[in-house]
Amino acid sequence: DKGQQLWTASVDDPANPAMLTDRLSTVLGGVDWMPAGDSVICQLTPPNRGSEPVADSTPVGPNIQESSGNKSPTRTYQDLLSNAHDEALFEYYATNQLAVLGVDGTTNEIGEPAIFGGISVSPDGQHILVTRVQKPFSYLMTMRSFPQKIEVWSLDGDMEHLVADVPMAENIPIEGVRTGPRSVDWKSGEPATLVWTEALDGGDPNVEAEHRDRMVSLAAPFKTEPYELLKTAHRAFGMSVMDDPTIVMVTDYDRDRRWVRSRMHDLKQPGTTPVTMMDRSIRDRYNDPGRIVMTPDETGHVRALQDGDWVYRLGSGASPKGNLPFIDRQNLKTQETERLWRCDEGVYESVVAIAEHSLDKKPTVIISSEAPETPPNYHLVNLETGE
Repeated sequence: DKGQQLWTASVDDPANPAMLTDRLSTVLGGVDWMPAGDSVICQLTPPNRGSEPVADSTPVGPNIQESSGNKSPTRTYQDLLSNAHDEALFEYYATNQLAVLGVDGTTNEIGEPAIFGGISVSPDGQHILVTRVQKPFSYLMTMRSFPQKIEVWSLDGDMEHLVADVPMAENIPIEGVRTGPRSVDWKSGEPATLVWTEALDGGDPNVEAEHRDRMVSLAAPFKTEPYELLKTAHRAFGMSVMDDPTIVMVTDYDRDRRWVRSRMHDLKQPGTTPVTMMDRSIRDRYNDPGRIVMTPDETGHVRALQDGDWVYRLGSGASPKGNLPFIDRQNLKTQETERLWRCDEGVYESVVAIAEHSLDKKPTVIISSEAPETPPNYHLVNLETGE
């Protein structure tokens, strides 16, 4: 209940760290650096929140749950809220105060305490994308299905734009999605542009549709209508931004065929045919090309780690002889793929980070290595020289 302490230390004097706060929340918390690098944004235990709610020892009646009569497919979950006291405890412990803490010891509380489902600062550091959990709470579904408001705040806590007022996640088909904006995030490489996905089929995978999803964007000051970036034939599952933020890779998933596809879109040339970078069955693990390596830019938002037209891919390397992880690089223009390294049989090694890279030689990487008789350890490996 006392929360955690947050400290910062200087490289020049690591023996004398300074405490930023002892109110760091332990519930739904998280600490992220602001783009300027001189402060962090986090969730704090609200000041003067009082004592934990106490259950009334006198029963006021039975616990009653009443159905509205609608049919709704619902999965079975464990550890749900079950009564009014559970609701009070959840609200008490999940309510946090958003704040920016400077490394100089300053504290700037933002807005009013709330139950935050997520927070994200824009690349220019001037806006905050906030998801606030709303009442009523459900006794049948988890917190992620509770009503939400997705908003853009100023650094003073004023609401600048309401992205979506999301109702309780009821009546969503199995393997379907909700309608309206979902997967809302900031677009890397731009000062303050929101991107999100919207269903074009009502969120129902059983409905015939030429395109199931579309991706849209909205730039600050958020006064215009959202701009459609692209449409996907199947359900969209994320966008990766390349070093040039007008080039994006979008993955969609065909539920009926169990098929996944990634295509490269040039947003400068809308309407042009995207370049297919991956097209395979999700069951075909042997031909999984791996994930593109992403890296934080100067604002802390991630883009592809890129050397010229080449990106890097890390994969688990499924094979008849077991998983033999690898690192490749792939050319975005020609789709040519070059194998840079693969784990040998008899050990289990995988690349966990790229330490140094350039266009004209293989990178230097950090590899995790273990064997049946050897615990995991890390090695810095120059793939160009083998050292």
